[in-house]
Amino acid sequence: MAAYSTVTKKPGLPAVFAAARAAVADVEPGNIGLSVFDEAMISATAALADSIIPVNYDRIRGAVASIPDRIVWMAARQAAGDLFHRMPGAEASGGRRLLDRMRAAAVKAAEDHLKREECIPMLRAADEESRGIAENAALTAAETIRTGVPTHAATAAVFGVAIRDVPPGELADAVEEACENLPEVARRHDALVVGLVSAISTMILADAISRRKYQTATRGAENLSLDEAATQIINTVTGSAFEAVYMALAASAYATSDGSAFESVYEDALAAACEVKRPKARLSKTGGMPDNIPTDLMGDMPKEAFRELYQQLSNAMELMLSSEADLERQRRFLNASEVDYKDAASSSQMRGIISLYEESYRAGYKGAGAAEATGG
Repeated sequence: MAAYSTVTKKPGLPAVFAAARAAVADVEPGNIGLSVFDEAMISATAALADSIIPVNYDRIRGAVASIPDRIVWMAARQAAGDLFHRMPGAEASGGRRLLDRMRAAAVKAAEDHLKREECIPMLRAADEESRGIAENAALTAAETIRTGVPTHAATAAVFGVAIRDVPPGELADAVEEACENLPEVARRHDALVVGLVSAISTMILADAISRRKYQTATRGAENLSLDEAATQIINTVTGSAFEAVYMALAASAYATSDGSAFESVYEDALAAACEVKRPKARLSKTGGMPDNIPTDLMGDMPKEAFRELYQQLSNAMELMLSSEADLERQRRFLNASEVDYKDAASSSQMRGIISLYEESYRAGYKGAGAAEATGG
């Protein structure tokens, strides 16, 4: 909801779309060339930077910085669950209420244990690593939004120019021609932007082809593009935070478990948790990431961050064109399944977090055992 408020208010997306419109306002419909789309993109990008939308990047940092607290809670509860299921007759002797007592005791025991002075270096290491993960998540989200939002705004603006002053009897043909040409006028940009323009054009065509006046077709295209951009921002902000935290949790669980057993049930368990069916949940990709990425396209952005940006925008395009009713469940499954927990578990940047998980698990196990022995 916090992200939504920054997107829909006037200083948010409306300001970005207005900037794109203003940049091409004096262009004649018959003079739409590559530079027209470029100007709309440049103005929209500048307006995005000046809008209230970037405040969401700090929200991502704040959410992801909570990883240590979530690690302690999850590890302790996992320890209590493991102990409970290893106890003969646990279900019969207390069932769910016993498990709840053990979990509560495990979390408290872990929290109390970590207050000891010898745990301070480990907590500091986990905090520092979490801040690094948070910064990477915010960077990737920012780059995704900085590519996707101006593309939506520029596409709608250029479409509006292309059909300006077209009489009703010729509007359908003009709309179709404009939508066909939009990817072409964006060709100076990379394949991802061109593909996104093509996807947006497809939606605009479906909405505008039956309009009677060019004014309503233009307004409809902008509203449609604005709504899609808003959805992308919100999904990117929430998805980036979710993936970062989930990565730390899943990697820690994997690193402290039987690896082969974990892997053998992981995807089925994930699909069940997200309430999706695996064959339908894996959305097809719009295209693989090129092996050779031009350095001028990447700029100062790390290669791995660029790959993640590419994948996020590809996923956004796929979801945008999907007709499934359970998009939210699919999106959550997709976000989680993109996480490479095995790679994260082997990273030196996760050592403190994994150590915190292990320490919390051991303390939680003892606390759960004491609670079970004393009846809570």
